[in-house]
This record gives sequence, C-alpha cells and structure tokens, in this order.
Amino acid sequence: MAGVDATAQLASRSAEFAEARAQYEVLLAERRAIGEKSYAATEARELLEEKLSQARSALQITSTQLERLDREIAEKENREGRQEQVKRLLRLRHDKCKLPIAWQNADDNKQLAEKWESVKLIDIKVSEIERRFETETWETDESVIALRDKIKTDFIAQSKDLDTRRNDNNMARSQTDAAREQYIKVLKHTVGRYTKNLKVLGDMAGIAVEHEAAMLSADDVSLSQAGLVVRFGFDDKGFAGMNDGDASGGQQVMKSLILLVALMLEDSRPGGFVFIDEPFAHLDIFNIKRVASFLQATKAQYLLTTPVTHNVNVYEPSMLTLVTSKKKAETQWAPRVGVLVREKS
Repeated sequence: MAGVDATAQLASRSAEFAEARAQYEVLLAERRAIGEKSYAATEARELLEEKLSQARSALQITSTQLERLDREIAEKENREGRQEQVKRLLRLRHDKCKLPIAWQNADDNKQLAEKWESVKLIDIKVSEIERRFETETWETDESVIALRDKIKTDFIAQSKDLDTRRNDNNMARSQTDAAREQYIKVLKHTVGRYTKNLKVLGDMAGIAVEHEAAMLSADDVSLSQAGLVVRFGFDDKGFAGMNDGDASGGQQVMKSLILLVALMLEDSRPGGFVFIDEPFAHLDIFNIKRVASFLQATKAQYLLTTPVTHNVNVYEPSMLTLVTSKKKAETQWAPRVGVLVREKS
C-alpha cells in the first residue's frame, strides 16, 4: 500500500540471504558436533560420579575399620607405657644435643657399648672410682690446675718452637748437603790438578809418579777414609811409596820436594813459597847436585836452610843467600848477617 516494491527489495538482498544460508549449514554442523561432545562428556561425568560414590563408600568402610583397629590396639597394649617411652626418647634426643661432638659419634658409642655391655657394669665402675676418691690420697691443691694449664701452654709453645727449629735444621741440612756436593767437586778438581802437577815435576826430575784415584763422595765415612796414595819410581826399579825403607836419602828428599812444590804450581793463583829445612843433610855430592838442579828447574819460590859445611852446589839454585853464625861467648853481639846475591847473567 505504501508503494514499496517487495520483489525488488528481496532481489537486492539475495546475496545476503545466500551467505546466511551458507553460514547456517556450517553452524548447524558445528552444533551437531558440540552436541555429540556434550553427550560424551555427560556420560563420562556420570561414570566418574559413580566411581567417586564407590570411592567414598570404600573410604567410609576403611575409616570404620581403622577406628575399630585403634580401639582394639588401645585395649590390647599399654598406652601409658608407650607415652612414657616417647617422652623418654624425646628427653634423650634433647640431652644428646647438649653433649660434646665427640660423644655423639656412633662408632665410638658402639665400641663403648661393646666394652661395657650393660649399664650395670658402668655403675660398678663408677662406684669403684667413687670409693677410690674416698679412701685414697689425692691432690687437693687448686693451684695444680693452674700449673697443669701452664705446663700445657709451655708444651704447645715448645712444640711450635721445636717445629720451627726442625724446619731450620732441615733447611740447614739441605744447604749443607748442597755445599758439601760443591766442596766435593772443588776437591776432586783440586786433587786432579795436584796429581797432574806431581807428574809434571816427576818428569822434570826424571822420576816416574803414579797415584791411586781418591774415592770422594758426599758422606762422612768416605771423606774420613779418603786419601791420596802416591808412588814413585826411580831408575826403572819399580814403584815405591813414601815410607819405603829401600829408598836412599836423596830419593826420600826428592819425594818430599815433589809433593811440596806441587802445591805451588797453580796457574790461576800463582804465589807463595815452600820452606825446606836442610834438604841436603846426609846427601852425597851426586844427590846434592840432583836436588839443587830440580829446585832450580821448578822455578818455585822457596826458603831452605843448610850448613855452610855443605858442598857449594847447594847454593846454585839460590838467588839470595843469607849467611848467619852463632854469637861467640867472648863477644857481645853475634856477627852481622852476610848477604850474597846472584848476579843475573
């Protein structure tokens, strides 16, 4: 009646209606799926409610049984005794916390239990100790405690001092051992150089010289027993030691001179001299010449004494001669010292 064209309006909204129709189909399928899930959930809920009801019934039955068992246990046991035991255990735990740590060691306590077996034995031992306190004589001076503490403190201090000194001694021992090893090295080098000098002087004097190797090691026994054994050979008659009784006086003098002068043959530190007291005593002219020639050939510095009654060959190796004589009884002073100086050629 208003002149509205319904057919035209419906035609204009046909697309909207088609879309609504398509959504309707989708929503209808979803509704059906949700309905199926709802049905399954309802069935599961009913099954769980049934199980819950059964569990509550079982719990009720179990609770009833536990109450019945508690009543039976209470009737059959001594509840007061149990409570007393619980109180005793609590008291023991409380007292145990106050004990020293060493007393709480399970292994030590087990050993004590095995040793004493029962409290009765411990009571007997305690009674015996108390009886001894009552019947025997004991120290009652209270200063003993202070003395004990002082002795204990002194002992601790001395122990620390002893440890310090022990460490110092160990360090000194290691340093001494190191120094001894270095000393042994120097000693071996010195002995080797000295034996070399002996052979050089022996060749110079026409005397064969041999020696035994000195056994040197860093211990007291080896060092105390160590020694240098030297033998001399004259005129291809074999080697003889220093105390050989068959050696002549001249040979003995040559041995001594070689050993003495060898000490001066030091290339790194030249110097020094040898003092020789009457080396020509009791020697014949041949041996005096031999000894004098050896001294002159060594180029060593030496001081020697000899009587003026000796052969003049004794003055041959000397660069400076001092002539002295004793004071005569009728004179106040001894004669002045005569000085003879060899002119350089």
